[in-house]
Amino acid sequence: MWLSIIRRLGPLLAVIMLTACVSADPTLVAQAVDATWRAAPTATPIVFVVTALGGSGPAVPTVTLDAAARQTLHAATRTLAAASFTPAPASPTAAPTTSPLAAVTFTPTPSPTLLPTVTISASPSATPPPSITPLPLSALWLRDDFDESGNWPTGADEVRQITLSNGQLSITLQQSDHFAVVYNITRRTNAFLAQVTASSAACAYRDRYGLLFRLQDGNNYYRFEVDCDRRYRVARIVSGELMPLCDWTRSDFIHRGDEAPNVLAVRAVGEYLSIFANGQFLREVKDDTFADGALGLFAGSGASSTYTATFDDLRVWEIGK
Repeated sequence: MWLSIIRRLGPLLAVIMLTACVSADPTLVAQAVDATWRAAPTATPIVFVVTALGGSGPAVPTVTLDAAARQTLHAATRTLAAASFTPAPASPTAAPTTSPLAAVTFTPTPSPTLLPTVTISASPSATPPPSITPLPLSALWLRDDFDESGNWPTGADEVRQITLSNGQLSITLQQSDHFAVVYNITRRTNAFLAQVTASSAACAYRDRYGLLFRLQDGNNYYRFEVDCDRRYRVARIVSGELMPLCDWTRSDFIHRGDEAPNVLAVRAVGEYLSIFANGQFLREVKDDTFADGALGLFAGSGASSTYTATFDDLRVWEIGK
């Protein structure tokens, strides 16, 4: 049948690829095909390519003859069949009893930090630490509704403006990346709970406001502040240099948005400094740099070229007296 087909092809070039199994000896196959070609020539030009797949033996020769044979395909097929066998399938590998990833432990590389005391958490603790046990409060030590001009200094320069109006104290900054503090150094205490209500008319990235406590002067104090991204920070300022005791940390307890007020509170007893927002405990830090001092207010501009923070209803209770 194949001879009949080849004869009908006439001068066409027939390319036939025969594939031997892995175990066939490629050299023997090629010799058998070559001998078959030489046995009986034909006028039809045929290219015969015999290829063995797999294994690692010698390369399979390619036989290209301008001869003919009447029984070429039949002889080559018989030769390949005689030299081939189907290897038995390999024994299946038993599936592992445990996942190959079960013992893998991934430890991410921590981000570098310039300040080893900085602590950042995804959410604030909902339960105050043992040091926030109820302590006896004195009667209200200080109540300031910001309606008496003599309690706070006011004024303005080319960057800052501090005003008292309608029972509120406002700090306005006329440039981005600036800050201002206002305080009354004559009103000092050591163990206390203080709170103030604060808000801002407009708020952009890193605009912030806060409460100063245990203040010695304008360059030495503690600062609790919140920004427009619902984050808070507690810092110690010594000789004008800021050192975070708790670096910027996000909290859902902090209200976000223009004119959304936040009630900020600080509780200081000895070295334990605890901060709260809107009646919720955020964090406690320990530091004994300043044992007592005055209270103050703070506003800082970030991205805003004009930023105003407003304060109202300052209340202070002394502890243990």
